Amino acid sequence: MKSRKSHEEWKLLVSEFNKSGQSVAAFSRENNLKASTFIYWVKMFSINTEKSNLVKIKPKTSNSKKTHDIKIIVNDTKIEICGVINSDKISKIIAVLMEVN
Repeated sequence: MKSRKSHEEWKLLVSEFNKSGQSVAAFSRENNLKASTFIYWVKMFSINTEKSNLVKIKPKTSNSKKTHDIKIIVNDTKIEICGVINSDKISKIIAVLMEVN
């Protein structure tokens, strides 16, 4: 039978994960956790903290049609975005990269 972890136990695990520098997959394996469940708790605690790893990107207010290439690098993962992209989508991409790395 699986034992259920308390809110405080998950909080401690997420804190240990944040300090570890490991990927979600590696930390989950090492601690016998289901990765998808662990990701849920990482998200829950990151939503409830004042400091977020995500940066809100404000779109330009000018009417110019200029586009800029965007390069996002998180640990060893690199993504290059060419053209126009919504700032909310960029935030979601960064969030996923933070989970995977």
